[in-house]
Amino acid sequence: MTDQEVAKFLKASSEGPPFQRGNPALAELVIRLNQWHHYYEFLRIIRTRHQRVSEKFREHMKEALAYWRSLPQGSRETTDKDLEYHGKSREFQFRLSLDIESFYLFAAILLDHAAETVPFYFNIKDHKKPRRIAKWDNDALTKSFLDTAASLNIQGDITGLVQQASKLQGSVTNYRNRKITHLDNHRRFFGIGFNDEGTWISGGIMNPTPEESDPFPKTTELNTLFEKIDAYLACVFKMLAQNQAQSILQPTTSSSSSQP
Repeated sequence: MTDQEVAKFLKASSEGPPFQRGNPALAELVIRLNQWHHYYEFLRIIRTRHQRVSEKFREHMKEALAYWRSLPQGSRETTDKDLEYHGKSREFQFRLSLDIESFYLFAAILLDHAAETVPFYFNIKDHKKPRRIAKWDNDALTKSFLDTAASLNIQGDITGLVQQASKLQGSVTNYRNRKITHLDNHRRFFGIGFNDEGTWISGGIMNPTPEESDPFPKTTELNTLFEKIDAYLACVFKMLAQNQAQSILQPTTSSSSSQP
């Protein structure tokens, strides 16, 4: 999702600058898309920063592992060099964990902003408060949009869009809420896993019971997650552009709908 894509969409939505046409709906759409772009840029910045730190971390770990393997087996006094390698590894792990957890946080916020734009754009009313636009988060979109789109005759691959939103709900929002923010088990511990492809948060459980033998699901590598989010947002943009005639931007749009 680039600045050019946002500008192209807004240009197609109106014949002139939105704030000069006196169209409050178009003005609000601009604000909503700016909110999308705000968090989208956060993700892009974090991803770029994370790539640089990951490369340095992998270089450090190769050097550190070579050092540890060169040491004689058996007990010995801890040296300053031991502490130096350990301290540097810990610093890298904190920086990488900060990037990964921040990415998940802002990705969840971005998905909710995108979802909230849909009922606004199509003037979908809250079934409990019919005078108000429905307020959807990403989870609500996955549960409501298929039926709503069918009732409003919204065109496009709505099934594919909802499937993408549902997968991201599981891999981003639910993962963050259940595995990072609200731990399902406080005997879990975390670390940074890595290979030549990237880095991720992984973990285990101290003294696991047989029921807790399942491995901790690691985070998705940020490049992969960013591409999935980007592809989803492109689908949302395409769907909105395909259905401008049914949108709140049209002065002839007087009918409203209810959230199922």
